[in-house]
Amino acid sequence: MTRLTIIIPYVGSDDDSARSCGVKQLEETLVSVLENRPRDAQVVLVHDGSYTDPYELSDELSIRPEPAGKSICDLVNGVLADCETEVAAILSPGTIAQTEKEFQEKLNADREANKVTPPKTRYMSGFGGRW
Repeated sequence: MTRLTIIIPYVGSDDDSARSCGVKQLEETLVSVLENRPRDAQVVLVHDGSYTDPYELSDELSIRPEPAGKSICDLVNGVLADCETEVAAILSPGTIAQTEKEFQEKLNADREANKVTPPKTRYMSGFGGRW
């Protein structure tokens, strides 16, 4: 059974230079997550219709396009509403995923400190830096 949903929200930009930087960060995060995700994790890329999936990653993760104009919060909350896993983690483009061992240690520490939030809660964390 899948225990973890990793949600990566992406909102594109009309500015080509900002967009290409955003796409680069998104793809770095996707590679990092796919290389280091726990075996029992589901990965969901939710975006505003601006990502074209040039690497055909749909076999490795769920790609969920939404109508343009939605905020990151709207995108994340849409996935959380359908989420059935024990834990949901939200990562922004540019975040580098930890190894499975590092993740498990952090998850166990968060559980002990009662910091794990049920996925049905509208909650955002894990934005920026190293997760």
